[in-house]
Amino acid sequence: MCDFRVAMLLGMLAAPAFCQKVTATANVRIDGKVQVVRKINGRWWSADNRQLTPNKGSFWYISSDKAPAEFYHHNPVDLRRTDQLRLFMSQDEVRDYLGDPNETMSTAGIWRYYAEDGTAVMLRFFADELLMARYERSDYGVKGRAVPSIEQELDGRDPYALAADRSWQRRSPAAYARTEGPHGDSKLTRPSDPPVHP
Repeated sequence: MCDFRVAMLLGMLAAPAFCQKVTATANVRIDGKVQVVRKINGRWWSADNRQLTPNKGSFWYISSDKAPAEFYHHNPVDLRRTDQLRLFMSQDEVRDYLGDPNETMSTAGIWRYYAEDGTAVMLRFFADELLMARYERSDYGVKGRAVPSIEQELDGRDPYALAADRSWQRRSPAAYARTEGPHGDSKLTRPSDPPVHP
């Protein structure tokens, strides 16, 4: 009996504090048929989980059903946790910290998390390491806003140049050390990385 109570308590502690909830519905013509769409986490979704964007008037834009995005769930992310993201976190580390993404575009290395207020957090991975993170919302414009912790670590450097340097440092430590010095660029390493030796 005691083991059951402990298991139940651990299960409740492990459960996410946030859950999906439908805050509005609307009737919209999609693919020639009127369908009920749901507003979840500040965004509109079709029954097959394609995202819709209302335009002024009666027109709605819908994401393509042929897009390479894989949708998983509507559970919202806690935005307070996203500012603790760090460059070069692995996908497993991000998943352990934020939970499973709401949707992914695996071939492009893109993960998206959605918050209750409609903010999307777009993460871009390169070789299984976090390289970019930004907040996306209609009032943030096309480029969105960088997640401050990642922006600070990038320190004005181009993320793709940083990824190329990191790859070079790992692939050929001796050549990298001859060019960049014996300790390399500290912005390219994490404490868990092996040291660079010439």
